[in-house]
Amino acid sequence: MTTTPLQDYLDKVRALIRKHGYAVQAVLDNPAYAYTVGVSAPRPVGSIQVQGLDQPGEAPANDVIRLPELVVVGLAPETGQRLLNDVVRRVLDGSLALQTGTNHDNIFQGLPARFARLLSDSAARHLKVARALNEPGWPVAAWQLLWPDSTGKFPGEAGVDPGTEAIQNLDLALTDPAGPTH
Repeated sequence: MTTTPLQDYLDKVRALIRKHGYAVQAVLDNPAYAYTVGVSAPRPVGSIQVQGLDQPGEAPANDVIRLPELVVVGLAPETGQRLLNDVVRRVLDGSLALQTGTNHDNIFQGLPARFARLLSDSAARHLKVARALNEPGWPVAAWQLLWPDSTGKFPGEAGVDPGTEAIQNLDLALTDPAGPTH
């Protein structure tokens, strides 16, 4: 049977997911971005701490949870991959609570970080490998990892530095970019 280059690539990503539980896909676009593939597969709740899962299929049921895929925009592909690998590892081992609209001080060195939910049609449009490998009938749920400008404002907040907002803007339609701070 003859396969296409896309089928071959998706098979390689599936192999990474089988080996590591997920993969990180880099996209060399302007701006560049990276995202996880396979994090949203059903998995035991265990020590995973998540707040803000309220979309269909996201809330834990029968001790199984579906995490959102994670996206970071505007970093070099290798940096985005290392960052997402670190965040996913910490979420899965319970040392990082995944939560939207709250500052996380232990992701970037010296900078707070924040997660914002992406609209599912936007996520599906940009996270093509995740969409291709997602279970039929399940939307691609994704959260973007944001960092602030030099004054502490995040993309989507009034007065944020336009350069900081532009480098993280992938037209991903953030649904709760600002949210509360701590």
